[in-house]
Amino acid sequence: MGLAAADPKMDQLRVGIDKAIIADTRRTTEADEDANEALQKAVRGCKPEDLDGVPFPEQAAVLRCLCRRTVRKISRRRAQECLGLLLANPDWIRAAQGNIELLGALKEAVADNPEILATLNEVVPDPGASKVQKSKEVDMAKLSERRAAMEKQLRAGVHKCRDLKWEFLDIDAGVVQYNEL
Repeated sequence: MGLAAADPKMDQLRVGIDKAIIADTRRTTEADEDANEALQKAVRGCKPEDLDGVPFPEQAAVLRCLCRRTVRKISRRRAQECLGLLLANPDWIRAAQGNIELLGALKEAVADNPEILATLNEVVPDPGASKVQKSKEVDMAKLSERRAAMEKQLRAGVHKCRDLKWEFLDIDAGVVQYNEL
């Protein structure tokens, strides 16, 4: 788990996630109720950025647990509220969108909540895309520097070869001719 448990709020979130994982494997009403209660307490106290670092399988388990809680009318509103808070974080939207079955179940669970439904339909940019772009820019800068250094070395080599009576008819085309004296 990527969450740092530095404060009680994060400890509470960790407990809620652990209970959701247990509920996801047991799939009993009691386990779902226990996990749902712990998640609601934890998620209400979190900011969207506090939810960063939760691995994808754990995110999926939490979303499935909350999705199951929307079936019962009594717990539907509170489970949807919790889903809305979780889906305010782009990582959690990607987790929902990364599993077709989960996404379908979530859309069905929040069909009467247009805000959450719109969130599930959002296109969330991949955070790695900007890193790749920056990496390409850095690579191009390095490539340019290396090319300039190589051209400098080649020009120095050309001058040395000319001292040895080698003639270069077309340096750009790479045509080299040796004249014997």
